Formats: sequence, structure tokens, C-alpha cells
Amino acid sequence: MRFHVLTLFPEMIQNGLGTSILGRASKKGLIGIHVVNIRDYTKDRHNKVDDYPYGGGAGMLMQAQPIYDAFCAVRDEKERKTPLRVIYLTPQGAPFHQKMARELAGEEELVFLCGHYEGVDERVLEEIVTDPVSIGDYVLTGGELAAMVMIDAISRMVPGVLSNEESGQYESFYENLLEYPQYTRPEVWRGRRVPDVLLSGDHQKVERWRLAQSVARTKQRRPDLYAGYDLSGRALSYLEQDRLSQIDMIECIRRGQADVLHVSSWGVLLREKNTGIYLISAADQDGAERLLSLTRPEGAVYCCHQEFIPQSIARRFGKENVGACYQAVYTKKTPFPESQQVRIRPLSPDDLETVYAHYHTLASQKELSAALQEGRMFGAYLPTAEEEEILSGFIGTHAEGSMGMLEVFEGFR
Repeated sequence: MRFHVLTLFPEMIQNGLGTSILGRASKKGLIGIHVVNIRDYTKDRHNKVDDYPYGGGAGMLMQAQPIYDAFCAVRDEKERKTPLRVIYLTPQGAPFHQKMARELAGEEELVFLCGHYEGVDERVLEEIVTDPVSIGDYVLTGGELAAMVMIDAISRMVPGVLSNEESGQYESFYENLLEYPQYTRPEVWRGRRVPDVLLSGDHQKVERWRLAQSVARTKQRRPDLYAGYDLSGRALSYLEQDRLSQIDMIECIRRGQADVLHVSSWGVLLREKNTGIYLISAADQDGAERLLSLTRPEGAVYCCHQEFIPQSIARRFGKENVGACYQAVYTKKTPFPESQQVRIRPLSPDDLETVYAHYHTLASQKELSAALQEGRMFGAYLPTAEEEEILSGFIGTHAEGSMGMLEVFEGFR
């Protein structure tokens, strides 16, 4: 991986990144640090790269031309299949975090633009920058320190940079968890003992202990990180407490058809990916109110699992169109025994007219046609005295996998 750094202080970058782990990785060719002095590209005879801002104000601004020409020198050094990503270090950028470091480590090259003085002419930022990034809510004298922080964090994700491959994976912020506490010799120091489990030699117990410590430490020290930890697993644990009545939410998560928006003692809030429907299970009225505050009500549909939630929706959003839905759950692992009388077989697109005539108030003709084309609808046929079969109703599966679209015709109910 190659890093290009556009800066007014090349020595600062070279000295900061030329030692320790990154220095060794650079010598091995695992990463490349290409430092570009923006001042080399000024057209001013006094090597000026800054000027007073239009409209007045304190300080000086870096000019657009030297920065743009420095970038073009990097961009034009060889042909590329994809455009370069240019990161501008600014307090106004997106917060830098471990997930971003992991994502950026997948790039072959990155360009870092280090600002200085009071900022940079906006026009060159609009021209070349793809990713404005901030390493924190504070102001530095320049972008060099921030660039080095990012390059260090990203480089650790590059294969081979760390001597122990696991070091880059199982440490602080892995999967939104802080790192577990660690110990070395001696076993007792100032009356403090190393936890017995770490001396047991039982690797499974050690791993369980470390995970538990990471979870507890994150929950205590960084509740903001803990809120994003293993959302699906925590949501399933909550919903499994009342599995039968919340099986639709459980299946949505297991099938990867739902985004878990929130899970806590308040309850669970999902959003089904295909339809955008919100699915809510709340512990109490207060929990329902908190979960609903995380939704966008414009044009939204809510699937509620407690009777008090529709009341909250009506009061909060003025939505009063409420329908009751009853779920049936077959819990055995063996297939449902087929009746001696009923024959169940897939419907075909030729059955669209019949299906639509009985179900047009709940689904469009287009939706039903798609379900028939995809083989997601089944008919229940009963024998007649004339040794023929008659369709008595139908059922289907929704796009996210749950069964539905059930209709039993008059006379067979």
C-alpha cells in the first residue's frame, strides 16, 4: 500500500513515519510513504503558498494552485483503473474510527492533504478532495499529525505490517469492543495477582474471560461503542425471551433481511430491508416512546408486538390505521403432515386473475404477479364428487421469507 502526503513540512512526516513498526514495514516494501512538498509547486518567485482571505479575517489561507499542481503530479505519475481517494484532514470531516481504518486499508493508494495556517482555499478542496476526515473535536496547527495518526492506524491493517497477525485484529475497538486487560510477569506485583483463569492453561476459558472483560469494560467506559456491539446477537437474545410471539423479528434477523437499529433494555427496533417496515418490540410504554423517537414517521409502516405501541404511534404521529395480525408458528423440525384430503401445490402465473380477485385490497397485481412468477404462492386443492379438484385457498411467502398472503375462500372456512 502506498501513501502520498501533500504537506509544507515533509521532514515532519518522514521523521514521524520512518521509525518503529512503520519504518520496518516501509523498508520491507509492505507500505510506501511518498512525501510531496507543496511548496515545490508554487509559481511565486518567493515560494509563497499562502495569501490573505477575501472578505478579511485573521491569518492566511493556503492557495489553490500549488496544492492542485502537487496533486496532479501524484495523479499523473501513472495510469490507474480507479480515481485516487484524497483525504483532507479537517475538524469538519467525518470522525475517524477503526472501521474506517479497516476500510481504507483495502485501497492500493491514498492521498493525504495536510492543511496549514488558517485553512485552504475552498475551490481546490471541491476539486480534488473525496474524504474530509477529522481525528477529533480539536484544532491542530496543521494536518501532519492527523495524517500520521491515520497512516499508522491504517498500516496496522495491511497484511504483514505487524509481526503477529492477530495484533491488528484482536485489540482495542475490535468489533466495537475495547481491549481486555492484559498481564505479564511477575504473577504478583504490589499485592495484585494475575487472574487465575490466565494461569489455567484452558484456552477456551481464557477466551471467554477476555470477551466478558471486553464487554464489561466497553459498557462501563464507552457506552457509545457498546451501543453498536453485536447488535444482531443482542437483539436475538432479547427476542428469544418471547420467541413465539416475536418469531417474525427473529427470522428477519437470522435471514439477514433486517437492519438492527437499536437494542437495549427498552426493547428492539428493526427495519426490514425490502419494505422499509419498522418492527418494534418494547419492554413498556416508556421504551416504546424511546424506540419510536428513533424512527422517521413520514410514510412509515410499523409492525408492533405489544398492544400499547399503536397507542404511542397514534399519539405521537397521528397514525390511526391499525390492523391486527395473528401469527401461527410450527415449532417441530419435521415437515407439517399433509392432510389426506388437501393437496398443496405451487400456483402458476395463470392463476393471477383468481388470486387478485380475492386479494386485491391487500396487494397490487404487480406484487402478486411477481410472487407467482417466483414460485412463492401455493394453492390448497380439495377433491370433489366428480373426482376433480377445486381451489379452496392460497398462501405465499413474503419477500423477506415469512409466510403470509393467506386467503381461505368462502365455503371452506
